[in-house]
Amino acid sequence: LLLGRRRTAGAMLGAAIGGTVALFPAVYFTSGMETAMAITLVCFALVAFQAERWTLCSVLLGLAFLARHDALLLVILLALLRAVREQPEERVGAGIRFLKPFVLVVVPWFVASLILYQTATPDTLAAKMAQGGTPYWPEAYYTGLTIYYTWFSAAKPVWVLLVLAVIGFIVSWRSRSGWAMGVWLFVLYQVLHLVAYSALGVPRYHWYYVGYGVGLGLMVGAALSVVKLPVGSAWL
Repeated sequence: LLLGRRRTAGAMLGAAIGGTVALFPAVYFTSGMETAMAITLVCFALVAFQAERWTLCSVLLGLAFLARHDALLLVILLALLRAVREQPEERVGAGIRFLKPFVLVVVPWFVASLILYQTATPDTLAAKMAQGGTPYWPEAYYTGLTIYYTWFSAAKPVWVLLVLAVIGFIVSWRSRSGWAMGVWLFVLYQVLHLVAYSALGVPRYHWYYVGYGVGLGLMVGAALSVVKLPVGSAWL
């Protein structure tokens, strides 16, 4: 899951992600669920995107979408970014070509799901939207961040991590390298995720929050990527 090619950035990103995510409670509460698979596929899709391997990226996005449909937010974001890289007259065509492998991956599942279950997509999102705002789940989705902050802060270094995360966002935003683009694209994806789920009014199920911990780890890693590692540290 190293979003970069430089040894220093890749090592610090990997170490920071592993350490930060290990402290994030929502991660180990989702052991055995599809969440980790979806985030892993998203990270590899971002690596493929920054390497300009458009077909591989689109296929990985399709697999991520099948694991968790909220990956559609990233699909739209990356398709738009792919399109704007081209000349104005080529943008529509570039976006469509980028999405073709994604469509080829997801359509067979849609067809099979319609045949087997009489629905193209899982009905769980509609069910959870119906639960939100009820006496059973009265709290807004975004308020769940305060719960995880409280749990996360029990690990003590939370203020250090938050400061490093802010620095890391600035570092990745100002950097022109591929790994930095992967960081802020993932963070932007998680911001869109938070806004979308808050707007949909879904309850505060813990597996929805895992990506925020990964995004925090990426930003911490970006801050630490400016540190020069000593010789022999490639094992990181």
